[in-house]
This record gives sequence, C-alpha cells and structure tokens, in this order.
Amino acid sequence: MAYPHRRIRLIPSLVAAFACVAAPTFGEEAKQPERAPVAEPSTGLVIHPGRGHYLEADGLTAVYPDGFLARIDDATVIADAVRYGVRDQELFAQGRVVYAAPGLRVHADRLGLRIGERRGQAWDVEAWIEAPSGRLPVRARHLRFDRNKAVFTGVQAGPAHGGLLAIGARTITVRLRDRPDPDREGPGRFVRSVSLGGPYLKVMGAPVLWLPWLYRDFVIDYPWTRYRFGRSERLGWFAQAQIGSSLPELLGWHTRVEGRFDRYSIAGTGLGANVEWRHRTFGRGEYSWYGMDPEEIRSDADADVVLAERDAEVHDAEHRVRFPGGAAYARWVDIPDGDPLVPGGPSQPPDERFRSDYLRDDLEHRPFARRGATLAEGTALGTFVAD
Repeated sequence: MAYPHRRIRLIPSLVAAFACVAAPTFGEEAKQPERAPVAEPSTGLVIHPGRGHYLEADGLTAVYPDGFLARIDDATVIADAVRYGVRDQELFAQGRVVYAAPGLRVHADRLGLRIGERRGQAWDVEAWIEAPSGRLPVRARHLRFDRNKAVFTGVQAGPAHGGLLAIGARTITVRLRDRPDPDREGPGRFVRSVSLGGPYLKVMGAPVLWLPWLYRDFVIDYPWTRYRFGRSERLGWFAQAQIGSSLPELLGWHTRVEGRFDRYSIAGTGLGANVEWRHRTFGRGEYSWYGMDPEEIRSDADADVVLAERDAEVHDAEHRVRFPGGAAYARWVDIPDGDPLVPGGPSQPPDERFRSDYLRDDLEHRPFARRGATLAEGTALGTFVAD
C-alpha cells in the first residue's frame, strides 16, 4: 500500500482570513463558525474537522490543514493536518498523529490508513501496548497494522531503571482480539498475543541476554522471567532464574513452556522444566520436573552436619476437564524419599521436605502430593463423587 510522502500544502487565503476577521460588527469578538461532523455511513467514519478544509482540483480529495479528528468504529485518529481521498477511502495524516484502538495507542510522524479495511502504516512510531504490568512503550521506525495485528520493525531499545537496563527487539508483533473478551480483565481483554523477534537485554550498555524468539499469549497468565536471590542456613546463598514462553496456538491448544536454573552454595545445582496446556473443550493440565544432581542434605539441627548426598527428582503431572453436568481430575506425582535421620542412615518414607525447599510456590498452591483420580457428576438428586 502506497501513501503520498509529500508534505501537505498549507496555503491560507488572505481574502478568506480577512473575511473571517472583518465580518463581525466593529467592537465584537470574531468567532469561527463551528463545522458539522462529516459522516461516511458505509465505512463507519465520522470526521470532526478543524477550522476549515478545502477540496483539491480533482474534487475528490479533501484537505484539513487546521486539525482533524476522525472516529472509525472503535478507533480514533487525531492529527495536525490530513489528506482524505473520498473515492478511495484513503487517509494520510501528518504532524502529531495519534491513532488509538482497543489494546493499542500509537503516536507517529506520519500515518496512512485505508478506511474500509482498517489497514495502514505509520512511520517514526511511539506506541503503547497493554501488558500485565501496565502499558509497554515501544519506539519503532515503522508500523504495519490492521484490525487484528500490529507489526513493529526497526524497534529501538529504551533505557529503564535510570539508564542501567536497555531492552529491545528486532520486531514486535501484537495480535489483537476481534472484540473485547468480557471474561478477561486487564490486557487480555484486547490483546491475544505478543511475539518478539530477537529480543535482547543490555546492562550498562553490555549485552547480557539474547533470544532468537519469544512468544506470549494472554490465555495463560504468568511472568516472562523471574529472578530470586537469598540465603538459607541449610541451603546456603542461592540464585534462582526462570524464563517462560508460550507456543503459538495449535488446533485450539494453548501451550506454555518454562525452564528453571537454581544454584545453591551448599545444596548444589537444580534444574527444572514445566509445561502447561489449555483447551476450551478438552480442559487444562501441566507437567513439572525438577532435579538436583546431586543434592547435599544438611541436618536441620546442625547445618554443618552432612546427612547424605543423592540424586533427587520430582515428577508431577495432572489434568482436569469439565463436561456437561460434571468434571474429572487426575494426578500422578513422584517425590524423593525422606532424609536419613543420621549421617549414612537409611532413607525415610517420602515427605514434602524436598518440595518445601525447592518448589515452595507449587507446595503452597498444591499442598498435598497425591496420586489419584476424581470424577464428579451433578444430577437433580445431588452430586456424586468418586475418588
């Protein structure tokens, strides 16, 4: 789609200007006549012009040199000057351009838009994308958008935390919903997904993280990354890092994967992985794995006493589904044996100590590591449950 890049001619007429000023009676304040909105019912376009406009020689191109506001269904365009093709239903705006739609707000130097298709481009863009932590600012050289998608290219990294951090990407693609989801709150009402091509992180100008691709949908709510630091008497100083990303939707399935790396100065190194899935018809579930290879076990009574060294892992899988009148749930979990009571002693029956140390969030969410299946059915006589 091509748009004219020439600057709009702002040629005021001295005669018209004199008429507007001199027409009122001497001593009265000159008032500009109010312009009635111009409506295009076929495209849903309503134009609120500024002080004036004129037609070019073809008689089909209107120029609004003194300000312009247009509403197109649920979108709004504001600009200093606009050229509007009546026959082609094309709009080209420049000078402090603002384009606002559900889930997306764009400021640009120039913007071109096909009214009927709601498809357009913008140059020298500063935009705000709805995100869980608030609006995410994006600066880019170019933006291509339509009703359901916005693609930013030439994304410029913006400083954060006083210039200490810089986050950027080669491209950012935002997919928008056809209409707001009434069952969601926050950005999920308008945004379906956000994907980043070549995202990177710099600290004081030095690159510290680069990924070829990162994707997130707003069906599963979760943080992209998480870092924790601290100290424990038995585990020692520790650093925990988690990073997650969604996978593109496939046949109605929404899937998220997450990796984890932990380092404890006493206990050792831990690795973990998690997969979550969700489907509108077939339910939702997850699988988690976490392992220490090896784990150094210290006594609760005396942190200097080493009880044992061993390889320890947790496997945890569950799935739940709803059907008319009932629901079903199943879970299988495998946890390590309990700690020996004395150095070199036999292991005890499995307990929750391992999950309490390394999987605290999961333990608080699912306090019991149980294997089983549950089926519930609701009838007019009551609810029947088999566990």
